[in-house]
Amino acid sequence: MNYPREVSLEADLGEANQLRVVIKGITSYTRRDTLGPLSNGAFDIRTVYRGMWWWQMGKQHNAFVDKMDYEDPFSQQMQSVDARGKVTAKLSFDRGFSYIVEINENNATQPTRVKQIQVE
Repeated sequence: MNYPREVSLEADLGEANQLRVVIKGITSYTRRDTLGPLSNGAFDIRTVYRGMWWWQMGKQHNAFVDKMDYEDPFSQQMQSVDARGKVTAKLSFDRGFSYIVEINENNATQPTRVKQIQVE
């Protein structure tokens, strides 16, 4: 199923529940390094990755990204902070790549829901 570049997530935890969201890249990311000369003769090296995603800062509530794996394919884990109320987050994905979103409820070792997304 195709999804837009920006996606919002929301979960109502009720009274005493935990939520963990793990996002994994399916298609390999690509890395591009660029060099730019500085006025002092040094070089500015910039690394750009494609096939990644970002948790938009300031657009989260009751969510903490507590694990990041930088090996290919990248993965990140978000954990709920408070065991009640709502969890909200907004993410941005790179277009043209595929991802897996795993939802684990109440410290389950296996995902309770798995969704594969293709970003248009």
